[in-house]
Amino acid sequence: MSFGTTQFPVLCLLLLPLLGVLTSKNIVPKGPRPITSIVRASGIIQKPPSECTDYMEPLLRWYTTVSGSKDKAWILHLNSIAACQECYSDKDGLPNDLEACMECHKPFAVKMNHSSHCRECFKVLKPHPKACNVCFLDVKRKVRRAIAHADATVKSAMANMHLHAKGPLLIPHKKNGQCQLYARLSLASLMIYFLFIK
Repeated sequence: MSFGTTQFPVLCLLLLPLLGVLTSKNIVPKGPRPITSIVRASGIIQKPPSECTDYMEPLLRWYTTVSGSKDKAWILHLNSIAACQECYSDKDGLPNDLEACMECHKPFAVKMNHSSHCRECFKVLKPHPKACNVCFLDVKRKVRRAIAHADATVKSAMANMHLHAKGPLLIPHKKNGQCQLYARLSLASLMIYFLFIK
């Protein structure tokens, strides 16, 4: 049995009464859990078909980001900014482009106040290049570590997904066109389970 895109809104409407009942019981949502333990404990999402892997990995990466600590979220966010990509382009050495690095990091200066080098870099009229280089290099290392941790978490989550379907809703679809719907339903069911039921 397959679900067309026109049936997705109907499915959402069918889930609304369930959410109403669950929230009426004054169940307080618990804090986010590590995604590997969620996947292992829930038993409600399946191992994705090989053709759906490209859809599941970005969703798991997104969930890993938003369910982590606030510090991890902004550090991971830096990796997606064009100016930061330019700043971090040299994998081993110091930041290449000081102007790009300033554009990348200045919006997050408040989050870097713990570093004396970053304070010296952002809170003076004329930033000291040496202090800025040390500041940017430290943040760059944090970004690299956060990305490596996210990659490992997603890889582990993909490996730990298992088949435990209840009815046709989450049965993997063979057609590539259905993978996106399958991935969204799988992640949505996982989040509903742990936010309102568990």
